[in-house]
Amino acid sequence: MVTIQPTPPVRNEQRRERAKKQRQAKCQRQAAECKERKNREATIEEYGKLQPGKLMPDELKELLTDLADGKAIQDADVNYYLKRFGKPNEESATYVITKNELKRLLNHFSQYVGVMDTTADILAKYDTTKKRALNRDEVRQWMVDANNGFDVTDEEVYRVMMHGDMAQTGQIEAPELNEAVVWWDAQVLNKNSLCGCFQQ
Repeated sequence: MVTIQPTPPVRNEQRRERAKKQRQAKCQRQAAECKERKNREATIEEYGKLQPGKLMPDELKELLTDLADGKAIQDADVNYYLKRFGKPNEESATYVITKNELKRLLNHFSQYVGVMDTTADILAKYDTTKKRALNRDEVRQWMVDANNGFDVTDEEVYRVMMHGDMAQTGQIEAPELNEAVVWWDAQVLNKNSLCGCFQQ
């Protein structure tokens, strides 16, 4: 006959402590999510004056300008965020932002704010069509320059477009550019590291 040994008191106590910590962590996450949701609702209420619960284009621009500490936000950037994160407005032929879309939009915009000046410099040099976006040919020229003047392959251009063109418009728009820059800089650094190894 097999005798089942009772679980040691210490092990039971450890299990109870783990369960307690898991409950506390869950409660903290729920509280943080609730606070964040209320903040988004308050933001929509503060800036959304024309239609309750919605941010129209001019209202979104005002919010983004405030979040950027007064930096000029281009209409093209506002349109980008509306089309990528917003939803069609039932009452007009435009896109709007509600509290449901605001979280993802603000997460992305917070990253864009930190690189707006760098993005502007790149666009000033390579955006020959003046659309605040880089088409495939413009992306290629920027990549070549970032690659110390060495040519790049069609595959590399394709991969940069895939990483940058998140809105799938066939071009890399200003708010998307940093993602492409980070990815391509990593590839160039890797190439240079490999070249250094071979030359030693």
